[in-house]
Amino acid sequence: MAGELMTQYLKPTYFIDSDSPAIGEFSRAATGKTKSDLAKAIKLYYAVRDGITYNPYSFSLDKDSFRASFILSKGNGWCVQKAILLAAVGRAAGIPARLRFANVKNHLATERLKALMKTDLFVFHGLTEFYLEGRWVKATPAFNLSLCEKFGVLPLEFDGRSDSVFHPFDKKGRQHMEYTHDYGPFDDFPYELMMMEMRKYYPHFFSDEFSKLSFAPDAFEAEAARTEKGTGAIHLKRIQKTADELQSIPGVGKSIAQDLRAIGIKKISDLRDGNPEALYDALCGRMGKSVDRCVLYVFRCAVYFASNKKHDPEKLKWWYWKDSK
Repeated sequence: MAGELMTQYLKPTYFIDSDSPAIGEFSRAATGKTKSDLAKAIKLYYAVRDGITYNPYSFSLDKDSFRASFILSKGNGWCVQKAILLAAVGRAAGIPARLRFANVKNHLATERLKALMKTDLFVFHGLTEFYLEGRWVKATPAFNLSLCEKFGVLPLEFDGRSDSVFHPFDKKGRQHMEYTHDYGPFDDFPYELMMMEMRKYYPHFFSDEFSKLSFAPDAFEAEAARTEKGTGAIHLKRIQKTADELQSIPGVGKSIAQDLRAIGIKKISDLRDGNPEALYDALCGRMGKSVDRCVLYVFRCAVYFASNKKHDPEKLKWWYWKDSK
């Protein structure tokens, strides 16, 4: 992309205040001595994903609440806020960054959140795009790792080359995220457009009663843990009813069980002493695209489970098998 066109994705704005001293300090601390934009973007992604707690109850109509420096000082935020922060620390590190927004259906929202929203449609879901190695790459830092573990949702990884967007299924095979509308990319946060969409879809957000609501920063994560406990019991009953042998493997739900069958794995014993990388490559070949590496981690866990009679409890958690950083 021409240099003059790239400038708009590097300069600070009112919302993406990458020239804030606090933003610069956070960016430098996260990237350390890393040299390449690719490596810096990866480190910044994880710093924002896991260092800033996801809190959908932090929604505010105040323009200042969408400034990156404010979000950083608060230490928590919802998807739009975390996307703005990631764009700011990216620009502070010299990486061209922009914002993107979409409408999504979140099938695993807590009951209280759905009651407050009066729908499962999340309007103006935010993500960040970095310009890396000659192309724009999507990064979604919304859900921190501890929240994902409590909610039973696959955490989104980011390698700087593949788009990181919400998975359509969680780690137990339940439907999770569905994108319904794309607003496209923006070089700055379109506050007025978001307010217009919020008034259209959530007019009750602008009532006096709603503005008086207050929640603890970790309230949503606590609700997620309770939700997962409840749905987990239902899931076990479903497995028992369907007698799906593959779904008795830790981390394998309906979706990944179908993936395994697609590459010839019909029962647990088929995985014994298998090669997870070869299974993953076979799945990528069958799908005709690069499958999210979280699936590889589940395959590694599944082969361990099938190949051993005694198991280390930690090794039965699929995220134990993630690539070493």
